[in-house]
Amino acid sequence: MRRFKGLIAAVVVAVAVPATQAIAAGDEIVDLAINGLPLLSPDQTGPILTDADGAVIHAAASTLYRFANADGSQELTLTVHPGAVRYSVSVASVRYRRDALARPVLAGQPDAFVSRKGIRLGMARAEVEALIGEPDEVIGATAVYELAAESPILRRFNMPVYRATYAYEDDRLIGFRFGFPYP
Repeated sequence: MRRFKGLIAAVVVAVAVPATQAIAAGDEIVDLAINGLPLLSPDQTGPILTDADGAVIHAAASTLYRFANADGSQELTLTVHPGAVRYSVSVASVRYRRDALARPVLAGQPDAFVSRKGIRLGMARAEVEALIGEPDEVIGATAVYELAAESPILRRFNMPVYRATYAYEDDRLIGFRFGFPYP
């Protein structure tokens, strides 16, 4: 597992990492939020995943929560791993909708799902790579990025791995997933 290539470490992650903490070399590819919803922050994701009485809503399965954007063309899946802190989202996945199943619209009714790094569906591969560098591996039309445990971000969250995948069709982003996979 190699560390990511990419931008120099002058970037800071404001949601899950204090604004004063600089990102270490290699950590610049770590995306920790989608539409302002931070990963591993149950106090902020809990209200999105529950109603006013605290009852779980929007669950597609016991650990998957699915939402649509305002026009229903995109789907966001938030994953809470079994045994994790309640409502602590570990993985965010975005794709174009392929089914006609009804999905609740995410609070704020976003037009699109956008990561903290500014990544959104429809971007050119070159635009994504300009933001996070070249992938560690390319499998077919999917770029794979992985960060090893020596990362300060991973140590901060006590996670062994951060993984992100970006699927392309005709060099345009059609789906992406990022976060901390189930150990």
